Amino acid sequence: MTSESFRRVAKSRSQIAESSNCPKRSALPYGREFVSGRSPPAAQCSSFSLARALELALGLQPNLINLSLSGPDDPLLSRLLDRVIERGIVVVTAYPATSESSYAFPSSHPRVLTAHSSKVRVNSDSPFTLAAPATEVLTTTPGAGYAFLSGNSLAAAHTTGVIALLMERQPDIDAERIAAILTATTTYSAGTASINACRAVARLAGTEPCLAPTANARF
Repeated sequence: MTSESFRRVAKSRSQIAESSNCPKRSALPYGREFVSGRSPPAAQCSSFSLARALELALGLQPNLINLSLSGPDDPLLSRLLDRVIERGIVVVTAYPATSESSYAFPSSHPRVLTAHSSKVRVNSDSPFTLAAPATEVLTTTPGAGYAFLSGNSLAAAHTTGVIALLMERQPDIDAERIAAILTATTTYSAGTASINACRAVARLAGTEPCLAPTANARF
């Protein structure tokens, strides 16, 4: 990535983060998908602020959006998400930790890629549902901190990163092709499954496959 590309990405992330700061008049609440009881206290927002963030994203025209959160269905957010996807932007969401309808959106949208922990079996046969590492992952937390966290939001972050690697090599790749590659190159070990960045990139590039994972691979 060139310095100019990095600057544009950093600016886009900053603008979207600023637009999604929760107002005091919060509407429907949305939170990130972490293991119960371990979510950072500030990891919650509203349908109003998310609508602002999606509207800004439409103007910035990114290739990829990580929308790893969950909450109730909202007509405005659904329409905005339709517009985002119609523009060719790939959206990654986190599989909800509960089956309650109040946590179904945005993973319930039929055209998003949904990630879940490789150690959790989910009731879905959708080719858009993907497993990724999500256990004790070192990540940032509100207040400029760090912590080891687990949950489907970490799987969504991992999946987003792998997709970015694919897009670096083929910028116009669509969600259907991405899902097909990640599913076909999924690694299975010790009763778990996970997308595999090396195998996915090798499949897209048509190069030699990566080495098989060791028996004690940790997902």
